[in-house]
Amino acid sequence: MVSEIVCYDFTQRLVMRPINQILKPLVWLFVYFHFSFASADPLQDIDPFIESSLEEWVVPGAFVSIVKDDKVLLAKGYGVKNSKTKKPVDENTLFSIGSTSKAFAAATIAILVSDGVLSWDDRVRKYVPWLKLYDESVAEQLTIRDMLSGTVGTFWSDENELRALSSDARDILNRAQKLEPRAPFRSGFLYSNNMFILTGELVEAVTGKTWEKFAENRLWRPLGMGRTTASAKEAWATGNAAQGHIFKVFGDGVKPTRYKYCDAVCVPSGGVNTSASDVTQWLRFQLGRGTIDGNEIIPEAIFMEMHQPQTKMRRIEGIKSVYVPFPNQDLDRWGAKNAAYGFGWVMFDYNDERILWHDGGANDCAGNVFLVPEKQIAIFINTNRVSKMQAAMGLTILDKFLGVTTNDWYEEYPNRGKP
Repeated sequence: MVSEIVCYDFTQRLVMRPINQILKPLVWLFVYFHFSFASADPLQDIDPFIESSLEEWVVPGAFVSIVKDDKVLLAKGYGVKNSKTKKPVDENTLFSIGSTSKAFAAATIAILVSDGVLSWDDRVRKYVPWLKLYDESVAEQLTIRDMLSGTVGTFWSDENELRALSSDARDILNRAQKLEPRAPFRSGFLYSNNMFILTGELVEAVTGKTWEKFAENRLWRPLGMGRTTASAKEAWATGNAAQGHIFKVFGDGVKPTRYKYCDAVCVPSGGVNTSASDVTQWLRFQLGRGTIDGNEIIPEAIFMEMHQPQTKMRRIEGIKSVYVPFPNQDLDRWGAKNAAYGFGWVMFDYNDERILWHDGGANDCAGNVFLVPEKQIAIFINTNRVSKMQAAMGLTILDKFLGVTTNDWYEEYPNRGKP
């Protein structure tokens, strides 16, 4: 018996494993190229493509939602919620979606603009008089438009260093007054988390309700997003939430991480939790320019301000000031141009189409969302491990819909299956 085990182990390690290491990439390449180029149907063979991608990138689970011409083409869970329990992801499994939450934050402000309570160019201090920034004149001049479009001058990585020290949103914003700016006020785009945390304080100051409650009553319920929540604790309490994962320090593969509750300092900048099924309603609403199933939630003229370029992106030496889904943030190589930030949306021209995009990462989960408004295409991918898979997968699916056959995004992101 012992000899049989030893023999089996020897065979597995010295014979089968090398064969598998050779065959698995070949199988993956076959699935990838077959999905990418073999059919005029953008979604033919998408299930094996996604399943093989999870294995290739060592991602335990994901949801993928796709809408075209107001029809839900896909809203499905793949893989497992937790690599230990092996319980499968389904269409209702809640994932932390990180900074793709920012578009939800902007939409709540748009609702208040449509109510006549706010104006895009109101000064924030009119409603949040306690606000302080690194420069008193900037705090005094800051408008809602500045707040949503990345012109304040502080950078997200500097802001995030304050999270561990902060007890709630007001605390982190008060601490941020000491942050040195990386660029002058209104000189160009710099990605900020704190300014979207500030939107929550603004909504509460104006309505008397927390941002979460306002979003639930005025946005998620009207959209039919009954499971969506801005509370990680609530998401986890449902019993159907995806656990984040990181690579093991020793050994192969990934391990689940403790569910991190960043509710106090992440909402609404990166605190939304939603599912494949719920998010299709959000995608339909985005393609419908503020209307869904004949129900106008935000008038089109006000809604479209969120989709307009507000701040052009320009390169600032020594800092990630251009923010796009392409490898190495390289617009020129992919024929993309005119990168700008709207209100919670990145936008750029690609393959003669205007693309709206955002990514997000929180609680060791990560996502990407792509909109092609003129083609009425929307794609949302969220995973329970942070990697570049969701960007590579999203661009691959996008290319299928746009008829692009020249790019191999999985080769352009070479670190598949690595930390």
